[in-house]
Amino acid sequence: VDAQIQSFRAGVNDVLPVQSLVSFSRSELREMFCGEDRIDWDEQALLNHMHPTGGLTERSSTYKFLVAVLLELDQAERSRFLDFVSSCPRLPPGGMAKFHVDVFPDTGATRHGFPRSRACANQLYLPPYASKDELQEKLYEAMHCSAGNHEQKVRDL
Repeated sequence: VDAQIQSFRAGVNDVLPVQSLVSFSRSELREMFCGEDRIDWDEQALLNHMHPTGGLTERSSTYKFLVAVLLELDQAERSRFLDFVSSCPRLPPGGMAKFHVDVFPDTGATRHGFPRSRACANQLYLPPYASKDELQEKLYEAMHCSAGNHEQKVRDL
């Protein structure tokens, strides 16, 4: 482990001299390298950084349901959502301003299906849910049961 730590330190030093890191606290360094622990968003931030596409619009009921559900999430659930759509449970350094998700309709799914994601591309696919409660139930189950298995392979069209 010592050799690995020394290699990491040498690599960081190549990009940013270790002496310049002394002026930062541990929490500041952690935030710079790992992202933000506190996940703050409001409706406007979600509308600015979640982009409906592929036939969804900001006026689509499924998209509106998603925004409403995300606004109600506590910190732990927000972290699960971020992990589900991005494979990282934190906001990137810079917070919501540096985060984006493309939200697509899942055209091959019934409204009883589960949301799915392509976390490597920050993409979320939503079936055509009939209500906010239906979307919330399916999203919660998908977030809690995926445990790293939520990636979808790119389909050949």
